[in-house]
Amino acid sequence: MSRKVTIFSTQTNESQVITTDVNTWGEIKDLATSVNTSGMKAVVRENRTTLESDGAQLPQGDATVFLYPTKVKSGVSKSTRAKASAKGTEGAKEVMQNLTPDVSVRDLLYSLKEKFDDAFNGVIQDIDEGRISVNTDALAAQARELEEELGM
Repeated sequence: MSRKVTIFSTQTNESQVITTDVNTWGEIKDLATSVNTSGMKAVVRENRTTLESDGAQLPQGDATVFLYPTKVKSGVSKSTRAKASAKGTEGAKEVMQNLTPDVSVRDLLYSLKEKFDDAFNGVIQDIDEGRISVNTDALAAQARELEEELGM
């Protein structure tokens, strides 16, 4: 009986849908040609099962497998990244508080708007040209929820 297995990489936000009748994680990995499974921890969304060996059985019916990096990029923890992000916010506040007479708030805001517009237009272009799939947004959100639930 064929079923649909969706594999989603939380590292790249890429996904692949495989329609197959195979039953093990190793067989699915062999079919996953557009998502890198190497060095990744695989977790089945539907039953929260970690697929640790190639012989691990997939659940019956359709399934979504989230792939999480087994190592954090550059060895930086989530809490460290969160602190860095908070420092970025503090840096923006500091810029606003320490404006010099030769830089007006208006000029600063227009500069920020220009940078935002460039980034926004780049993302829209990537979506239009198929480099970013809008459908992965829901999978990314579900992957983050599962990651938090499992304390990963």
